[in-house]
Amino acid sequence: MASAESSNLRAITYRLVSGLGVDYQLYTDTLANEISLSYFLLREETQYVTELHHRVFRHSVRVKTRFTTGPVTRDALVYYQPALQPPFADYRVNGTASAALRLSRHLALSLVYAYSLESINVAGRRPVNTNLSAGFSCTTGK
Repeated sequence: MASAESSNLRAITYRLVSGLGVDYQLYTDTLANEISLSYFLLREETQYVTELHHRVFRHSVRVKTRFTTGPVTRDALVYYQPALQPPFADYRVNGTASAALRLSRHLALSLVYAYSLESINVAGRRPVNTNLSAGFSCTTGK
C-alpha cells in the first residue's frame, strides 16, 4: 500500500505513506453487509509549507462497516493511527460516515460526514477538520 497527498487546509506540501498489513473480514452476508478490521504498519514522511519536516512510523487500525436495509446503505470507515514512539503525542484519527438512499438502479441521494484530527500540525492550523456534504451519486455496471 502506498499513497501521496497534498493539503492546503493543513499546510502540507506533500505527504508520502507506504506500508504493509492485513485485513480480516469479521462479518459478511449475501446482502453485501460487512464488518472488517485491518492493521497496517506505515512509514510516513510529511513536508509542511513551513520548515517542519516529519518522518514517523505508525500503527494503523481501521474498522470498516457497510449495512443495507431496503433502499438505504450506511457506510462507516474509522482509522486510528498512533506513532510507534511517542504514541500519545503523535497520532491521527480519521473517519467517514455516509448514508445513501437509492432512487433508481444507478442513482442515489447521498449524505457524507468526514472527521479528521491530526495531533501534529502547523501553527495557526486547526487540529480538527470536519465536513458534511450532500449530493447525488451515480453508479455504473450491474
